[in-house]
Amino acid sequence: MPRIRLVALLSIALALAAASVGCRQEQEAERQAAHGEEPSDVKARKKQAAQGDATEQFNLGVMHANGKGVPLDYSEAVKWFNFAADQGDPEAQFNLGVLYQEGKGVPQNHAKAVKWYRLAASQGNAGAQHNLGLMYYRGWGVPQDYAEALTWYRRAASEDNAGAQVKLGWIYSHGEGLPLDVSEAVPLDYGEAVKWYRRAANQGDAKAQFNLGVMYANGKGEPQNYQEAYAWFNLASASKARDEVAAKMTPAQIAEAQNTLAVKYDIGQGVPQDYAKALKWYRLAAGQGAAKAQFNLGFMYELGAGVPRDYGEAVKWYRRAAAQGLAVAQDELGVMYANGAGVPKDYVQAYMWYTLAASRATAERQKDVAKARDELAAKMTPAQIVEATRLAQEWKPATQAE
Repeated sequence: MPRIRLVALLSIALALAAASVGCRQEQEAERQAAHGEEPSDVKARKKQAAQGDATEQFNLGVMHANGKGVPLDYSEAVKWFNFAADQGDPEAQFNLGVLYQEGKGVPQNHAKAVKWYRLAASQGNAGAQHNLGLMYYRGWGVPQDYAEALTWYRRAASEDNAGAQVKLGWIYSHGEGLPLDVSEAVPLDYGEAVKWYRRAANQGDAKAQFNLGVMYANGKGEPQNYQEAYAWFNLASASKARDEVAAKMTPAQIAEAQNTLAVKYDIGQGVPQDYAKALKWYRLAAGQGAAKAQFNLGFMYELGAGVPRDYGEAVKWYRRAAAQGLAVAQDELGVMYANGAGVPKDYVQAYMWYTLAASRATAERQKDVAKARDELAAKMTPAQIVEATRLAQEWKPATQAE
């Protein structure tokens, strides 16, 4: 049997979460269990575990703790985690600490939980570092020690433990309201709070997303930005807070916020990447005239991301954004005309849009746009260049209503 290490994920609430076992293995195990048989997979694991294989000892602990392929049995989980933990396995030590803290399979014992957390934390287990910080912060199993709690929170946060990052964000954003030992060690610092909230929010932590929205809504640690607040509240499923901040926004700001939200779904920032949801929010914002959303929607159609590739639809949305003066859309529209993608090839139109884009693009981007325009000019007659230049000079941006 291949040596596969199952993964046990621990939530910041310290509840043992489900470990994943292959669907076919689970189905076969369930069939065997229904007939009163011990699954063959479990038999093989037990044989290796009995021979001292720490990986399989850990795996059996995970299976019993989650009832995957075997009956849910915390006492059995404790037994197998103990075997692996005694061999120095940090994940087994961490899980054993959780079971002692929660009193699952063993009498609740915070001191023993601390013992196992410390052993795992010393080996770099971020979950154990976070939990050890919590034990010091609460005074569970150890004398309360805020400085020590912060030390472990920082170690865990630096390893991208979202729970520790949220706690650091809260500590930095509430410095003045903390016990003296904490406020002395961590002065009020909204910028630092935003840093840690953002790191956790980008991992999908709902508490961090909500708190980051609060920071943006109140202009703490970042300039006040209702669009960002709207987007983060929405990701956190905090509809009441989102609607409250929306009441302070103009329709154009709400549309921009919807585009911001769409981008997060598009690139997977703070949520799993989801083109369908990105398209939903891009369409909503683009329909309200948000130029960036119109460009982004066009780009989705050009790439065929979440929708069938459709150059004609891409051009439609690029044109709407370009008409409002968005340089990147004007540049892309120039590309489409130059290549005859979604529109008949038209060097005059391409040159015009390149010229407009070059006059509005960032300094870094201007060089690339100007280069594309000059390369195109080599394929044009002098009369065509004069006509394209005239069109660019006479062009005026449209308003959203137009």
